[in-house]
Amino acid sequence: MPTPADRLPPGVNGLALKVKALEREVRELRAARRLESASISSGKFSVITPGGTTVFGVGQLPSGLYGTELRRDDGSLAVSVSGQDAGTADTVRVLSRSGQTLITDDEYADGFLGRPWVPVPMTPAVAVTAGSWVTTHVGVWLVQHRVLDLRASVVAPAATTGQIRIRALWDSAYIQLGPTITATNQEMSLDYRATGTDLAGIEYGDRVVITQECQRTAGAGTVNSLSYGFWGSNTYDSGEA
Repeated sequence: MPTPADRLPPGVNGLALKVKALEREVRELRAARRLESASISSGKFSVITPGGTTVFGVGQLPSGLYGTELRRDDGSLAVSVSGQDAGTADTVRVLSRSGQTLITDDEYADGFLGRPWVPVPMTPAVAVTAGSWVTTHVGVWLVQHRVLDLRASVVAPAATTGQIRIRALWDSAYIQLGPTITATNQEMSLDYRATGTDLAGIEYGDRVVITQECQRTAGAGTVNSLSYGFWGSNTYDSGEA
């Protein structure tokens, strides 16, 4: 026996279902506009340009770690907040278009700058004939990094021996940074990274006086004390922190 629904024009039921589906989607859209908070337990939220380039991502990154990335329109990474390798601390990085790190906090030493490296201004070379330690170079280090990279040398002529050393004056006490370098009839270099072990107690923002000192220990020639520059540097591993 025919039912009332059988008397409806063809396609009416399908139209009614479509209207109900549209009403449900409108309600969901209205609810989404009022969304105050949301979370995802895994995966990644991305903003993708019409050309298919991801310019923003937060969540699980291609490295497998979780963090946030901002990319340029060409897809090159501009800013990231994440660990670079499993087990390392999250860092904030600003990168150049070619992928070089321009600015970052230190990956291993919390509270310190990683990049850029910052030089410590030093005075020109000084000739020494004194038989006791003489300050030949002096500079003030306004601490931003956990490591201080030191480059210097001592030059002694024939039949003459000279030495150099580098010290830090902090909290009214001197700390020697690296070994004492000795030269006889040659130039000998000091290439040393003063790390957290050397700089124990020195913190970000401290004002530290760095001195390079020289003495002649034998002979009658003139010893030259050369400074090639001191730079605040990022740590290379957790052992330097």
